[in-house]
Amino acid sequence: MRFAGPAPLNASGPVAGRRKIERAGGEIEVLAPIAWTSPRVESWLDWAAGLPADYPPIDLPAALRPDAPVDPLLGGGPARHARRTAAWGLALGVFDDADAAVAFDRALFAALGDGRLAPGVERPSGARLHPLADDPSALPAAAP
Repeated sequence: MRFAGPAPLNASGPVAGRRKIERAGGEIEVLAPIAWTSPRVESWLDWAAGLPADYPPIDLPAALRPDAPVDPLLGGGPARHARRTAAWGLALGVFDDADAAVAFDRALFAALGDGRLAPGVERPSGARLHPLADDPSALPAAAP
């Protein structure tokens, strides 16, 4: 699949600022969209805390590697989710090449970050793009 991605509604990203949010363990400071309510930000932080962190066992482009820098918006959750989803998509042959997977990562992050898209509840063991994702030996080779 070739993915160029739609033009984001706000090309510069959401208008965000640092704000203090009360959590069970105390108050934290987080980068969040200014227009969002505190309960909305809290729900995103809760969602991000439960994200799976497994990546496919393939050589990923630098932008999709788990150790690449993460955008700090909402505790990094949208960036980590978009990156992992794109990495698994590349590993499973959903994208024609690494450039398409990186474009998808950026478009998904933009849609999550500005509130055009919201994820559903994850399965306790982590959502999978494809049943073969649980069997790394069945993964096709990633495109360069």
